[in-house]
Amino acid sequence: MKSPLEILQQYFGYNNFRLEQANAVENVISEYTSKYSS
Repeated sequence: MKSPLEILQQYFGYNNFRLEQANAVENVISEYTSKYSS
């Protein structure tokens, strides 16, 4: 069984990964829209 600390580290590591993915997607979308909207 995992300790609460291990569970937290896994949980926050996963959340950080998701945040980075979301930021990358937003960057791509904003670059795309600024290119084609002007």
